[in-house]
Amino acid sequence: MNTDKEGQLNKNEERKDFRRRVSKSRGQWPVLAALVLIGVVLWSTLFRYQEIIAGAGVDEAENWTVYNRHFAMIVDDEDEAFWRDVYTYMQEEANQQDAYVELKGFDRFSSDYSLRDLMDIAVASEVNGIIVENTGERGLEEKIQAAAEAGIPVVTVLNDAPLTDRVCFVGINPYSVGQKYSSELLKLIPEGEDAVRICVLLTDDAVDRNEYQIYTQINTDLVTNPKTSGRVSVEAIRIPTDAPFASEEAIRELFQTEGGKIPDYIICFNSLVTDSVYQTVLDFNLAGQTQIIGYYTSVTTLDAIRNGNVAMTMMADTEGMGRACARALLDQIEEGRTNSYYEIEMNFMTADDLSH
Repeated sequence: MNTDKEGQLNKNEERKDFRRRVSKSRGQWPVLAALVLIGVVLWSTLFRYQEIIAGAGVDEAENWTVYNRHFAMIVDDEDEAFWRDVYTYMQEEANQQDAYVELKGFDRFSSDYSLRDLMDIAVASEVNGIIVENTGERGLEEKIQAAAEAGIPVVTVLNDAPLTDRVCFVGINPYSVGQKYSSELLKLIPEGEDAVRICVLLTDDAVDRNEYQIYTQINTDLVTNPKTSGRVSVEAIRIPTDAPFASEEAIRELFQTEGGKIPDYIICFNSLVTDSVYQTVLDFNLAGQTQIIGYYTSVTTLDAIRNGNVAMTMMADTEGMGRACARALLDQIEEGRTNSYYEIEMNFMTADDLSH
């Protein structure tokens, strides 16, 4: 009897042990399934990455380049096409000297970063140099000075910050550019005694910025020239660009002023403003009643020049600007000095230029 009871007890223990093992294995199944799933996802991601690399014709080893220097380019993005062209040449020049340029400032409406914030990020990242568009944003010049005091050379572009310790300014001479505008306008304005209205659209009306100084020079030249004195009026109109569609609304208001005369000539200092003015002229069926002098070369502007709806467009030497910025930083780092000023050429492009 005892033997039978002992046998029965052993069988019961074996059954309990078997159930414990089964229960334990069941608890491990979700973990194993999760591990398998993770493995499949990782394998798929790696496979897709290799497909992309292979499709681009780039070996995995060639997809990475290490540079000895890291520069940050910080600009406002309202003239995206212009700045991307500048950046392309800047990057090319920097790469030849073992440096990499990181472009910051685009899509800031979504990220809500100011140029001051981007300067702080660049300084905290301990970059080797900074190229910054001095837009006149409140507090930006203080950030430029803070970067200089942290030992980071700063190059200002388009608008200078002369009261800071920036090492170089790469930009234009607004007085000579204003004279170029005046010279072209004198060719466009017909002889006679009829009144002529010229509107200069400013995206920044600060008196120490390029746009306002160019406008002042145009006004001075035309007021004092015997051909136009007394019959030509030059006015500056502020076009806001600090909110979506703000510039479009301001431009439409320019053409809807009750009892107002449509400007005979409209001068734009921004590629987006140029496109907006051109589109508004088409919307109001005013083609031929006003002449637009645009800025830079968007696809829309080039088409408008070809069909005669834009008289000409002002072109900056983006290659010269980009390369000068990179060289200024590299010279400062390698030699301890650089030119304090690089002047960039500005010239007009007309339909005749496009036909060549």
